[in-house]
Amino acid sequence: PPAPGTRTVSLFGYENSAAAVLLDCWAQGETPILVIVPVSRLRPQVESFFGAAGAASAADGSSLRRGRLEARFLPFLPQQRYDELLWLCDWNFVRGEDSFVRSQWAGRPMVWQIYAQEEGAHMKKLDAFLDRYAATLEAELAIALRILWQGWNGGPVEPMAGAWKRLSRSGNVLAYHALAWANQLASLGDLAGNLVQFCASKRKIARFV
Repeated sequence: PPAPGTRTVSLFGYENSAAAVLLDCWAQGETPILVIVPVSRLRPQVESFFGAAGAASAADGSSLRRGRLEARFLPFLPQQRYDELLWLCDWNFVRGEDSFVRSQWAGRPMVWQIYAQEEGAHMKKLDAFLDRYAATLEAELAIALRILWQGWNGGPVEPMAGAWKRLSRSGNVLAYHALAWANQLASLGDLAGNLVQFCASKRKIARFV
């Protein structure tokens, strides 16, 4: 287990030009951070940050340290075990679609690396999601979250460190917000159940027409 007072972060993603900036921010930060890194296309960059690369890359189960940051490296996880990792961590950095959905259900603060599309179409989707996800956050936190997400997705990287520091001071608020978001999604019902209700309502209408 991590030492008391350590913030745990899962890091799963594609190659990312902002990785070194964020890792350096964590290494120099005031709060100890344990970053848990399963196998992904991002992992070689994490290993390189700690000075491991190529034949000297970190083995599954190993750990590396730099400043206030410790990284622990895991093999690629099956879905059930990955869910457990998401539940364990204070923050989750996820990629693509499946892990993005699972991270929302986990009810933890998250950062999404959306799959890049031509002409920057993915950034419109990212911003549209943030408009909904951050709608109930106070303005300062919503702005910081957007800066962090955009920087992680090819936007300006320089403001990311400041955004992370602002967000990390409000961990309890963001944790409550993430859980409230998951509960809101759950209140909408599942797709199959909603389709059954929709079809049943159409049958009732048809009887009276």
